Amino acid sequence: MLKTTTSWTLFTDGGSRGNPGPAAYAFVLIDPSGGIYQESECLGRMTNNQAEYLALFNGMEAALALEVASLHVKSDSELMVRQMRGEYQVKNADLKEIFLRAKSLQAGFPGGVRFEHVRREKNTRSDELCNQAMDGKPSPRLRGPELRDAIIRVSPAALAKASGIESSTEPTASGKAKAITTKAAKPEGSAPFPAALLAILQDGLAGAGRGEAPTAEQLAARLAPWLTIKK
Repeated sequence: MLKTTTSWTLFTDGGSRGNPGPAAYAFVLIDPSGGIYQESECLGRMTNNQAEYLALFNGMEAALALEVASLHVKSDSELMVRQMRGEYQVKNADLKEIFLRAKSLQAGFPGGVRFEHVRREKNTRSDELCNQAMDGKPSPRLRGPELRDAIIRVSPAALAKASGIESSTEPTASGKAKAITTKAAKPEGSAPFPAALLAILQDGLAGAGRGEAPTAEQLAARLAPWLTIKK
């Protein structure tokens, strides 16, 4: 895979219950086209700050595995962001080793790494994933080809194929299968179906990575013009 020249975005979060206590990390990595990779893991007993650094370390490690050249890190840990920028010294011995490991990974991005402190409400998806991991529901840690395959993205070719007619069956009360035909129809005056619908879905994926959560009603309203059901 060739190194990408545009910047990817990395949202990170780490936490522990008890500080120190049972801890976990999570991150959301977003490519420039809106593709998303999410990861969260349990860490054992440690502090919030240690977990925050391990979220950053694992996120940067995943980005390097994808040969990302430039990275924009967004975290609600002001301490970590300022330390990685060189604005604060790292005096805590428990953080020093993880900090140095993270700085070593930072040097591997030829286009550089930019660190930005964001408010927690701008980092809700990573926070949600982190809490799920602490609740015993982590997501797999993937590297290598499996990591590339796990990136969630919408394929224009798949959408173009979906614009045709597909048939499926569902059981009726009598137990006999009834055929259902689903057809996606382009609304009058709209852009061509695949490109227009792709934009909506990609926007939704990118928003999810930023922690935005549109309601089902909002999503349905945007998709409704493309959906017609014929039985």
